Amino acid sequence: MGIDDKMKNSLIMFLAVLALMHINLTNAHGMDSTPAINMTSVVSTSRTSGYVICSSGYLWAWGDNRFGQLGDGTTLSSYSPIKVLSEVVAVSAGFGHALAIREDGTLWAWGWNGYGQLGNGTTESQYLPVKIFDDVIYVSADYTSTMVLRSDGSLWGWGWVGFEETDISHVPMKLMEGVASISTASDYTMVIKSDGSLWAWGDNSFGQLGDGTAIHRKSPVKVMADVVYVSAGQLHTMAITTDGNLWAWGDNSFGQLGDGTTIDRNMPVRIMDNVMLPGGMEPTEPLPPPANFPTYNGFYLDEDFFIDGNAASITSYRINGLRHVKLRDIAYALNDTDSRFNITWVGDINTIVITTGQNYAPARSERVAFTDAELVAMRSPVTILIDGREPQVRFSTYNLGGSTFVELSSLSGNFVFDVDISFLDEDSVDEDETPRVDIISFWPW
Repeated sequence: MGIDDKMKNSLIMFLAVLALMHINLTNAHGMDSTPAINMTSVVSTSRTSGYVICSSGYLWAWGDNRFGQLGDGTTLSSYSPIKVLSEVVAVSAGFGHALAIREDGTLWAWGWNGYGQLGNGTTESQYLPVKIFDDVIYVSADYTSTMVLRSDGSLWGWGWVGFEETDISHVPMKLMEGVASISTASDYTMVIKSDGSLWAWGDNSFGQLGDGTAIHRKSPVKVMADVVYVSAGQLHTMAITTDGNLWAWGDNSFGQLGDGTTIDRNMPVRIMDNVMLPGGMEPTEPLPPPANFPTYNGFYLDEDFFIDGNAASITSYRINGLRHVKLRDIAYALNDTDSRFNITWVGDINTIVITTGQNYAPARSERVAFTDAELVAMRSPVTILIDGREPQVRFSTYNLGGSTFVELSSLSGNFVFDVDISFLDEDSVDEDETPRVDIISFWPW
């Protein structure tokens, strides 16, 4: 195939994705059209196939299917989208395989499996999705490998995960613990651990690992400390540190590092200061998960909150069908009461610590009001401790707009209170009325 043909095919694929954002989907198998795609749905593409998650949670795929990567049980390519899997929150496409995370945290894989990149213990291609793993919050598929992050902070990988022919695993193997976030690129991986340290391994041809060498690394090497965000490009890397400085290293052929030269850098070089942290937050709140973590739509709930009859300014969103409230708003509303508690974030262990009997003094960025009608919510792997102890009931936590939101019912599993909501069925609420949420007798266990 000539260069012109490749460019033509790429243009066709690009136009097809644009079209999908504006029209309902129909497919070659005669299935009913789907609802219009929500712009916050997850999209992933390989070189020759495309995947999209609709707001209904259905995963659709189209394009090349020589390896069964469309997951429809055949090897017939499709020029229009076909339905693959339901209840999907995240998808990642490799060269000839794909993986999806479902709402229950299970990981499913299908397609080419020549290097065991599906993780099912074989090298046989799978034409239908097969369950691989549980409790997954992030997945990244590369050409011949797969990386996933579980909610306990452990990082797992399988397939061809190194440079030697022996660096192959057909089943998931644990690579690292205490991981807060991960960014993968062409044959290399960057990881931020819960203590803020940045680690890297893989291809280092252009110094993209940032360890001061051009030596390929088969095991993680520490690059720098106090990192809150990292993005791996194809051959260069950028990171933000807690002081708001932006750093870059790796390939600089086109000046992409921004250091005023075209010289490759094998160690981090400071590019700018006063860089805004992800979500506009300050380093007093846990770092939002990577952009392609499982996502949900958070819908703003215009509600009046009262705690023991006293009006309280509490932000609430409906996430995955359940009411979630901003944890710091609850703490602020309880100041100077017998139920007061303080909140601090311990970054080195990625943990929110709740201390009862203390007033909460928010930083200036922590009392920002949320009024957006709809925001993207991400599952948050943060740990919450109450007076140094594990909670009796595990908190359901999401990161929304750079702040931690908890499900109201999971709060009630760790604090004693009753809730009276005036209007549970939103369809029955008069347009001129505002639902009232009464929290009664809030008290820690």
